[in-house]
Amino acid sequence: AARPRTIVLPLAAWTAPLRAGGEVELAPGERVPAATLLFLDHLHPNPLGLWYLLTRVDAALEAELAVVPGALVFARP
Repeated sequence: AARPRTIVLPLAAWTAPLRAGGEVELAPGERVPAATLLFLDHLHPNPLGLWYLLTRVDAALEAELAVVPGALVFARP
């Protein structure tokens, strides 16, 4: 990123399984249809979908900004 301590989150890549009718991996070996992470409006994440996105953001922060692993903890619904 052009600014220090700033990252660009790859939201398009993260939501690609939704557009393709694919699956996502919630945990090692646990795959679910991406559509199950959305509310009935198929626009907004449900609680599990929000948890999934937050864990992806957390992983990006750890990888790109050297945030200490475990600094952010999100309880899985």
